[in-house]
Amino acid sequence: MSGFSGKLTELKIGTGGTAVRVAALKTTSMSVDGTQVDTSNQDDGAWGSTLTGGGKKSCSIEVKGLTKGTAAQNAFLLSCSNQDSVEYTLAFPFGLTAVGNFIANGFKIDSNVDGAIEFSTTLQNDGEVTFTVTP
Repeated sequence: MSGFSGKLTELKIGTGGTAVRVAALKTTSMSVDGTQVDTSNQDDGAWGSTLTGGGKKSCSIEVKGLTKGTAAQNAFLLSCSNQDSVEYTLAFPFGLTAVGNFIANGFKIDSNVDGAIEFSTTLQNDGEVTFTVTP
């Protein structure tokens, strides 16, 4: 996969045709983690084994961007400050899309930049996240 610009990534509230873009993003990163359940025992012959499908999965999204205060952008900032569980769609320019409910796990607003407010937040999944790839 080649590099991409964070500003080409779209963060939207909702899914499908009714999803609304929340801000002009400057940088974006996503981390997907999983822990395994160790089921190793003496019969494994010193090899470790794990429970298939077990463990905990998590997904966090860090974004920095600009907002000019549209209704959708204000709703996004309010949901972040209230730590509401909101359904988001994150669409990367190379075809990967993540959809799920997320809660802001930190939120910062910076100074006004040419009529726009700069913000940063980390969104943490609140339930299952669905990933799709379109070429």
